[in-house]
Amino acid sequence: MRVERSNASVRYRMGRLKLDACECGMGGMELQCSTKEFIESFEDVYEAFYWLGGASCDQVRKRDAALADGKARVRPCYGLAPGGVGKYMVFDVETDGGAGKQLAIQIGYVVFDENHAEVFAHEKLLKLPPGKKINWHSQKVHKISDNKLFLRGVDPRPELVLFFEWVERIQSVRGGRIIAHNAAFDASVVTNTAEMNTLQRELSVDECFCTMRRATDRAGLTDKRGRAKPPRNSELYEVLHGNPPLWAKLHDALDDCRVTACSYREAAVRGWW
Repeated sequence: MRVERSNASVRYRMGRLKLDACECGMGGMELQCSTKEFIESFEDVYEAFYWLGGASCDQVRKRDAALADGKARVRPCYGLAPGGVGKYMVFDVETDGGAGKQLAIQIGYVVFDENHAEVFAHEKLLKLPPGKKINWHSQKVHKISDNKLFLRGVDPRPELVLFFEWVERIQSVRGGRIIAHNAAFDASVVTNTAEMNTLQRELSVDECFCTMRRATDRAGLTDKRGRAKPPRNSELYEVLHGNPPLWAKLHDALDDCRVTACSYREAAVRGWW
């Protein structure tokens, strides 16, 4: 392996992997890859220690922890394809948390093509019927207040019409999928909200692909009794990616969609479904 050093940087290449290092960290170097990747990129492991310089074990651990944190704050992106042909759609709702049939106060969905590039993304706050209020406990989770809904909420009916148009468009594609994490809950909320707004359309759980249920056995999470535990959206992402989705504002419908989409794609790559 040929290693060239300039005053400002060290650049080296091994196969398809290119790693950069700048003179401002451990032993004069701050690596933009993990320490393990850096060491393994050298034909002679002792050569790596020359570049690492006088870094202590504690410095190495802290740098790797900082790198992992940095990666967790960057949202995976598989490209954009506006106007493309949607192959699957991921949706999510936030609710009023009321007793009985819960209603959607926020709906978000993202449509992807067969290469996992985003075709279309949409999110709206939905007004509640007169006299309805958001449950206080639910407000603590999704941070959507009655005042916020009053100021920014829109008529749910046109939004639901648009949502179902996309559902039908995806279902018309061979192999198309409507995806949600905990699809039984989200689908029922969409149906409840459509019914409340006199829209003769429903979404059944059988029409949906549920990442929570489909991943339960493979995720390896257990409850206090040692039984397989359905993973939360963020838990499944962490199982598959090795770090939590720090880039996401969890319990925001659109960000939750993108967390689910990342998990769906990674699990597909691993052959989970």
